[in-house]
Amino acid sequence: MQNNNQTNIFKWLVILLVVLNIGILATVWFKHFPPPPDEMRRPPNGEKAADFLIEQLNFSAQQLADFTKLKQAHSQAVDSIRESGKETHRLFFENLKNEKPDTAKVNELARAISADQMQIELVTFKHFEQVRKLCDEKQKEKFDEIIQEVLRRMAAPPGKKGSPLPRN
Repeated sequence: MQNNNQTNIFKWLVILLVVLNIGILATVWFKHFPPPPDEMRRPPNGEKAADFLIEQLNFSAQQLADFTKLKQAHSQAVDSIRESGKETHRLFFENLKNEKPDTAKVNELARAISADQMQIELVTFKHFEQVRKLCDEKQKEKFDEIIQEVLRRMAAPPGKKGSPLPRN
C-alpha cells in the first residue's frame, strides 16, 4: 500500500514539475519576445492607406473622383522613378564583385540612388499637398491628425513592390 502511495505522490510531483516548466518557458518566451508596439503592427484586415484616408476623410463623390486621379498620377510617377533606379541599384551592387571597388563610382551611384529617393519623397509630399487641397476645413483638421498613420500604411514591407532592390 505504501508503495502505491509513493507512486501516486511521484506521479503528482512529475505532473506539477511539467506544469511549472511549461509556465516558466511561456513566461520567458513572452517576456523575451513581447508583441510589437501598436505603431509597428500592420493595418487591420490589410486596410490600405488610400482606403483608410478615404474612410477617415469621408470624401464626397467629386472629392473621391479627384483623389483617384491624384492617386493614379502619384503611383505612375513613383513607379517610373523606381523603374529608372533599378539599373542604378544593379550597377551599385555590381561593384561588390571587384576586389577594390572604385570608390568614386560607388559614391556617384549612391548619390544617384539618393536622388531617386529624394524624388520619390518630393512627389509623395506634393501628392499629399494636393490631396489636402481637396479637403474642406473639417477634413483638413482630420487630414492633419491622420497623415502619419497614412504614411505608415503606405510603407511597403521588405521585399514587396516598394523595394528598390532589383530582383533576379
